[in-house]
Amino acid sequence: MILANGSLSILISCLNFKNFTGSELYVYELGLALKRLGSDVSILSQIGGPLTKKAIENGLNVFSFQQPPNNLRFDIIHSQHFPVTESCLSIWPSIPHICSIHSEIIEMERPVIDHRVKMYVAVRPGIKELLSTKYYIPDERLTLIRNPVDGSRFNTRDTIRGGFVLFVGTIDYLREQAIRDLVEMTHAAGQELLLVGKNKSSYLEDVLSRPHVKYCPETDSVEQITKKCDVTAGIMLGRTTVEGWLCGKAGWIYDVDATGAINSKKLADPPADVEDYLSSNVANKMMGLYKQVLNSV
Repeated sequence: MILANGSLSILISCLNFKNFTGSELYVYELGLALKRLGSDVSILSQIGGPLTKKAIENGLNVFSFQQPPNNLRFDIIHSQHFPVTESCLSIWPSIPHICSIHSEIIEMERPVIDHRVKMYVAVRPGIKELLSTKYYIPDERLTLIRNPVDGSRFNTRDTIRGGFVLFVGTIDYLREQAIRDLVEMTHAAGQELLLVGKNKSSYLEDVLSRPHVKYCPETDSVEQITKKCDVTAGIMLGRTTVEGWLCGKAGWIYDVDATGAINSKKLADPPADVEDYLSSNVANKMMGLYKQVLNSV
């Protein structure tokens, strides 16, 4: 039920809600922005890391899959990731669902095709096209709403050019070829390359043998580094590119396939519509979508 003040009780579910990465930060930033609009927001996921702690400190309700909030009544459920969406549909079959899709190439991101999922949200145009052409999701159940980024942290205030390229993301198989290409490209340009993220690879030691490559584990203060880089780099127009754009920095965008092989790369300047990525604007669009769905059921 939409209350008189327009607020909702919202459950956002995802596979992991522990660390400062990708879809986990999407859920955190969206949840916090929706809370600021006056809604009651709960997160359901695998929990226990620094992101869980930060969410609780900022007033979000956080639940574990081991103890789901079966006794609570939600107006709408907003899920991510195939198995999580299936579980939520099973637990709350009569509550309208919305599903966000975060990647074209990760198997876990394939959509659950079910009439109870009222809308599918793509976070970038390539995903929207895939959902339409591969999964035949009709236009009336498909929309594009960007990745939410905190503009109070990522902005053009106090930015400098520190002479290095910044790559933020999990150091894993999917990013290996992009990272190795960056190692060679920055070496040829006489730049340093800074890698930031959780290491899940066997190749980090190898790339760090190159003197111009540096490494830092994942951090909740990455905006301080982003404001000092020359340009960012990342795969598939991810969060790092957007954070860089909001800081006025161009970004190398690597298009890769499901194995991490590079299809193309390009250097992209901040777009004219970069404010579409601000958490406040994303939350307003999402609230409009929730209410559209609720008013149609």
